[in-house]
Amino acid sequence: MSSHVDSACQLLEPLAEFTRQAGRIWTAYQVSGPGGVERESFDGVDASASELRRLLGNAELIGAVGQLTGNDPERWLHELADAVGRAHDLSYRCACTSLGLCFITGEAGLLPRRDQHESFQQALGILRDRFKELKLLCDPQ
Repeated sequence: MSSHVDSACQLLEPLAEFTRQAGRIWTAYQVSGPGGVERESFDGVDASASELRRLLGNAELIGAVGQLTGNDPERWLHELADAVGRAHDLSYRCACTSLGLCFITGEAGLLPRRDQHESFQQALGILRDRFKELKLLCDPQ
């Protein structure tokens, strides 16, 4: 494997870790609801997001992703970065705010923000898809 491709494969472990951490928060939020997710659980998401963002900021990565995936690298990386940002933000809301992904109404009380629930699920789906794609290309065993 060329060093160009190796730089794209460096995303594998940090992407897996971030996806795992954000997925845990989403699962805990679905079970416990607003205010029920331990605030400390966000630390792993935050740390792994920082590592991913650092790697995604590498200019060499555009060429490496294009060479490895055959896709439009700028679009591929933009979609990945967007999914990381959304999952990070929504993980924070789930773990660190009392309302989580809900809002309060006078009549009905606490109501889920369905758009944010869908956004979190979509972001996790993109993260998992990108991981599977990279895993097949970087570790084809």
